[in-house]
Amino acid sequence: MLISYADDSGTHKQAKIVCLGGFLGDADEWSSLDDAWNAVLGKPEWPSRIKVFHTVDCVQQDKEFREWSYAERLAIFGDLVNVILAFPNLRALGAAVVVDHFNNLSLSDLRLLAEDKKGTPLAFVFHLMMQEVISQGYKTWPGKRIGVAFENSDLTTEAEFRDLYIDYRDGFYRGDCLMPSPAFLPKSESPLQAADILAYSTYQIAMQNIFPTDYVPHFNVIPLFSRLLEGIIHDGGLYDAVALESLMKRVRTGDPSLIGNKKKRIQE
Repeated sequence: MLISYADDSGTHKQAKIVCLGGFLGDADEWSSLDDAWNAVLGKPEWPSRIKVFHTVDCVQQDKEFREWSYAERLAIFGDLVNVILAFPNLRALGAAVVVDHFNNLSLSDLRLLAEDKKGTPLAFVFHLMMQEVISQGYKTWPGKRIGVAFENSDLTTEAEFRDLYIDYRDGFYRGDCLMPSPAFLPKSESPLQAADILAYSTYQIAMQNIFPTDYVPHFNVIPLFSRLLEGIIHDGGLYDAVALESLMKRVRTGDPSLIGNKKKRIQE
């Protein structure tokens, strides 16, 4: 079975960009990553044993990282990124949208998106993320079932994600490859911590590209990882005003080539 672990970034109040990011891979691959991840967290040279790696806390020297120096925080971040890069069969996926650009769409376009359960920035990036999960799963591992896991959240958000997920499972092209329900797991799961690194870093890259004066520096120490993040952004994962307008032209006409178009599945 394949499993996609995903995390969000930019869902705080007044965020300028909303992002979902994570990885898709074989269950055996995730098991191996878990061993390597916990080996890094358990290194005796660290000032303290980190129970759960939160990227924002590491970058901002907060909570479990309060007593850590910059060099130590940079080192553990780099070690964990190297763990991710040691598993090239994990597919990095991500989607981001500029909140104001989304909200400034015409009322008719917003209504059109809302009719298909894409009426908020978070629902919109969820839609894009699920398209990537299904598309990449089918392309790389055809015939395998896919499970999707998110971090535990409030009941309202979990209910919204579950509803959107079921809509994909039952109504969209190749959605029948999905497991019956998404899982909501604690952040102590190492794959969710890896997804957190990807989502946080993708968010910061998007901010750097769109809002450079408001961009908060983040750890950016490994060129290969930087290229992975830039790949997500430049391969169509970041929706600004131009990308949104291009997409909406296709949505308005019911373009059957859109991934996830319900009509396409009916035609088959």
